[in-house]
Amino acid sequence: MRFHNILKVLVLIFISSGLHAQDFYSYKLFDNKFQAVFPGEPSETPIPNEYKKFGIKAYQYGDQVNQLTFTSQLSPSSLKYNVGEYKQSTKKMLDESITKALKYDNRKIISFSSTFKRNENIYTAIFTSSFFSEGQKRYASTKQIIYKKKVYKWTVMYSHLKDKYIFDNYQEHCKVIK
Repeated sequence: MRFHNILKVLVLIFISSGLHAQDFYSYKLFDNKFQAVFPGEPSETPIPNEYKKFGIKAYQYGDQVNQLTFTSQLSPSSLKYNVGEYKQSTKKMLDESITKALKYDNRKIISFSSTFKRNENIYTAIFTSSFFSEGQKRYASTKQIIYKKKVYKWTVMYSHLKDKYIFDNYQEHCKVIK
């Protein structure tokens, strides 16, 4: 019986220790400043010239079979100073700016949480929303990180709410590399 329990623990550790358990891989993007997870090698998304001057960059990977889209984006923040230079009350303003933008885009917010670690110069928001695209209901889960004066996002879009587990399982692996 004891051997069986030890074997169970080892299997659980093995499965949870790597990103490759379901053929997902970690990629360092944006000059190795952000780590994001994709099921295959992401391709750089062409950015229209009028947005290139703002420093916006993006990567994507589409899984046609499972109707999943993975994106990662870098953009400058509109903040005048590094996010950590603001007071704790800034968290509420950042939260409202994200939720208002989602509502303006006709998205229904399913979940939203955020943290502001002023001493680490980082604000993180994690949210899921639903929307209609070409007549079909879609879902998007995003981890958005403002680090200093840059905004990093990792988003998984899917057709069935049951697929949210993919975002949930891998969002901890998406982070700023300091």
